[in-house]
Amino acid sequence: MRDVRPVVVVARRRLGEPGVEDLLELRLRRRAQAEREDVRVVPPAGARRGLRVGAQRGADARDLVRGDRGAGAGPAADDGLVGAAVDDVPRGGLRRPGPVRALVVGQRTVRHGLVAALAQGLDDRVGDPGPLVARHRDPHRAPSYEPMRRLAARGVLINGAFDVGLTSLGLIKGFVVAAFLTREEFGVFGLLAAALGSLLWLKQVGIGDKYVQQRDEDQERAFQHAFTFELAASAVFLLLILTAVPVVTLVYGENELLAAGFVVSLTIVGNALQTPIWPHYRSMHFARQRTLQAIDPVVAFVVTVALAATGAGYWALVIGVVAGSFAGAVVAVIASPFALRLRWDGGVARSYLAFSWPLLVAGGAGIVISQSAVLVSEFSLGLAGVGAVALASSIVAYTGRVDQIVTNTLYPAVCRIVDRRDALVEVFVKSNRLALTFGLPFGVGLALFAEPLVVDGLGPRWEPAVGLVQAFALVAAADQLFFNWSAFHRALGLTRPMAVTNVVMMVVFLCVAIPLLLAEGLDGLGIGMGATTLAGLALRSFYVRRIFPGVGLAALAAKSAVPALSGAAVVLLAIGPLTAEVAAYLAVVAVATAVLQGGLLREAAGYLARRSAAQSEPATRPA
Repeated sequence: MRDVRPVVVVARRRLGEPGVEDLLELRLRRRAQAEREDVRVVPPAGARRGLRVGAQRGADARDLVRGDRGAGAGPAADDGLVGAAVDDVPRGGLRRPGPVRALVVGQRTVRHGLVAALAQGLDDRVGDPGPLVARHRDPHRAPSYEPMRRLAARGVLINGAFDVGLTSLGLIKGFVVAAFLTREEFGVFGLLAAALGSLLWLKQVGIGDKYVQQRDEDQERAFQHAFTFELAASAVFLLLILTAVPVVTLVYGENELLAAGFVVSLTIVGNALQTPIWPHYRSMHFARQRTLQAIDPVVAFVVTVALAATGAGYWALVIGVVAGSFAGAVVAVIASPFALRLRWDGGVARSYLAFSWPLLVAGGAGIVISQSAVLVSEFSLGLAGVGAVALASSIVAYTGRVDQIVTNTLYPAVCRIVDRRDALVEVFVKSNRLALTFGLPFGVGLALFAEPLVVDGLGPRWEPAVGLVQAFALVAAADQLFFNWSAFHRALGLTRPMAVTNVVMMVVFLCVAIPLLLAEGLDGLGIGMGATTLAGLALRSFYVRRIFPGVGLAALAAKSAVPALSGAAVVLLAIGPLTAEVAAYLAVVAVATAVLQGGLLREAAGYLARRSAAQSEPATRPA
């Protein structure tokens, strides 16, 4: 909800009980005022004799109920009591939690803001005061009139469309620029990307996630804290990269890397100044968020191609990426919903550090796994082995990209319902059932038909990679199990499980996969990756059970695996032409999915089609 400027009329009140009659509409002429005025509602002494709750500037609109669930002043937002049914209000319903039902009998739109209408109150069923009153100085919450589940479903489509478009743009840029550059010039930038890309990626971990997860009453202050911490982290990484560039230049023996590396390091500054995009992501305004984020790659594409066409060589890529980051920064700063200001708080900084360092460790462990696989493959098998690893890794990267889109879309929504364990369970179960519905058949099918796909599609020279592709396809299928577990742990502020899991996987990979790669080649690497994945899944399941003890994870996985396993059984038992086997696999998977997951698929389609809540199942009952 963007502005707190509606009139709320609560019906069926009774003398002698505390009740809310109205919140006066704030007719503020300027949006800046509307976003910074504090509206607070505090029941005055002797409220039992009157019907009104005095509206004052300076208190908090969520202080309708004491923390002990008695009538009186006290924070109620985190207790979920403001969502009590209106029928319960005259009977002291504000003293105990209850679902949102008939909340409002009238509402008024003022620019962006709406009080939750009756139908949406029925659909949301949230005990969060958000549908009643916008949170303190938080004008960037998602509109309460649009159910969060439909908003998340739309977000998946929006993020998917932007991701496909921007990824395709990057692919086109690579081919276009390659037409103007020599292989040596292209290789200079490739070395920079390989050497510095990991450090640039690590810099992005943690702070943005913590900002989305926090629930500060003053969101402008919260953003300024995050902005300050992001600039501080960027300064540290900038110094680190400036120190690393000469070392990389000496190691590779390419003098061109020195100046180009120093220039590329400026992208850290540009990326840090794109922090104002975060509030739009936190508010689930995905179209606005992705539009602002698209400025960077689009400008980089235009500048890079133009410079490459004029003969700038590898500097076209270097200048293009820097120009894109600063263009994105300029637009983000102009569109910033909050004032950019440095604001340091030691206590808040410690909370960000406690949240972020495990994610940094987890990311570092992942980098060790990927880099060691490439380095050892090149050492023992040569460039041909590296090519096979790259081909197989692209499979995991593809499925992982889809998972990332879904997880990133769900994360801000999960952060909003973190106090409602039943809703968290529903989101976790349904999102994982959907992922397994599509991810498992894809991975299993790719493993079944990897040989004709690789040998016939890419040529006989790729035949040694078939076994590795099959192993990585099965790894990608298994990795769909509880794929978004990290989003729920981050929303709950539990980030250490990610560090523990990734470090254990790194140890297993180094102790099992690397020796097998050296001893057995690509087949050994495939077996080692399977062992690494199983170790990660075991820890993942352990941590999921700790936050969702009542969820039957084994039953969830078994039911979701039936379509893919049924299709695989038909293919393995039947002998026929390839086209017939593929058709049989797809048909069996489709029929089994329709039988076992048809209700869930219809519900998901209903959200995308903006159907009414009555056409979908209640929010508290999994399909």
